[in-house]
Amino acid sequence: MDDAPLFGLWRSCQHFAEAGSIPDAVSQSEDVLLNAAPTLPRHDAKQQFLATRAARSQNWVAIAFVKDGAVRPTSSNQLRKYDSVRKDTSTWSNDGYTALEAIDHPQFTRDLDAPAAQASETPQTLLENLAHLKVDSPNNTSLPLMPKAELVPLEQRLADHFEVPPSVDDVYERREAALQGRYCALLEAEGHEVRRHKIPVHGSLHPMYTDLFDATTGELVEVKALADRSTVRLGLGQLLDYGRFVDHVGCALLLPSRPGQDLIDLLHLYRVSAIWEEQEGVFVRCDVNEAD
Repeated sequence: MDDAPLFGLWRSCQHFAEAGSIPDAVSQSEDVLLNAAPTLPRHDAKQQFLATRAARSQNWVAIAFVKDGAVRPTSSNQLRKYDSVRKDTSTWSNDGYTALEAIDHPQFTRDLDAPAAQASETPQTLLENLAHLKVDSPNNTSLPLMPKAELVPLEQRLADHFEVPPSVDDVYERREAALQGRYCALLEAEGHEVRRHKIPVHGSLHPMYTDLFDATTGELVEVKALADRSTVRLGLGQLLDYGRFVDHVGCALLLPSRPGQDLIDLLHLYRVSAIWEEQEGVFVRCDVNEAD
């Protein structure tokens, strides 16, 4: 079965999406792997994640979520998203997940095809693991005290078309992308240079990405698909986090509609402007020192 494809199981889709991450277990039989799934690690209450790779290939391809040892139907849009994040051609944007640390990943891959299904660490998985885990030394003076943010091009927009019914996360992600696209178009039409920042995260292989940065005015902007209290508070927290690493003149939260006045007051308390879309392509902003 040397030419047979290999199947791997990760403890969550987020673990799979981190470039270079290794699975908890592998087998050339999908059924063997699924039967063992209930005995393998999971991350919090997240569902496990199944992927495959062709013989002699190093590229894992997402298949589906796994729940209680059974494959769960997963949209092709979701699968493409996880594949693109793993390849570092897209970014992880699900705010319901906490950033992973090196310790959250397996220290070896269990080969279920090995005799007696013993935990087996091949030279290849050992090298992958050593490359993935990072050990901090108190004597390592080369580690920067603060990560350095890097200006990068804006993320490619995702299409609005769904081949299958989208998840709630997919819908919100596309609403944010569409809103961001319209706002960027306005800025670029006014001659502004629009970029974003890539921010390394100490102790994690996965960097943070800001939504957009108006390089002409120095404004750091976070985009949200809703204007309710929990979403505004989340966006405010993200801006305060990103702002520690990014040189900027000001911050703004871009929303699809006008938030409540108390939420505008909350943003202003932290020197964050509010921007919202009054009608498609028409934006209104309320700056910190501006009378309402």
